[in-house]
Amino acid sequence: MNTLDFIDKFGSHLILIYVLYSLICNYFIFQKIGYSGISGIIPVYNSVLLFRRYYGSGWYALTLLIPFVGLWFAFGTINRMRKDFNKSLEWAIPLMFIFSFVGYGILAFGSDLPRNKDYYINEDRKPLI
Repeated sequence: MNTLDFIDKFGSHLILIYVLYSLICNYFIFQKIGYSGISGIIPVYNSVLLFRRYYGSGWYALTLLIPFVGLWFAFGTINRMRKDFNKSLEWAIPLMFIFSFVGYGILAFGSDLPRNKDYYINEDRKPLI
């Protein structure tokens, strides 16, 4: 076995683990913000739902296709998400922008719920998680 073969297999396993972890985190984050968890796994649809929640219209997801404008709206969505979960800006910069796998894990598996009141399942006001 060549060293490059080992690195290639190891790298592909790391990418697979990261993709599965981010899908699981998206599942739980979307449950917390009031959508079905499955909708957090569907690639383009989850972006449309996030833009619908944080900008009022899912059509803003098309801004992701414009080079610098898309980056601006993506950071804006993350900023609005951290405000929704009552996180400070000092928390968001290192954990959401630099180490996003840690930040999304904290949002997904932490006890924080969004501050908006639309994350309840039904009339008897039981939270999703």
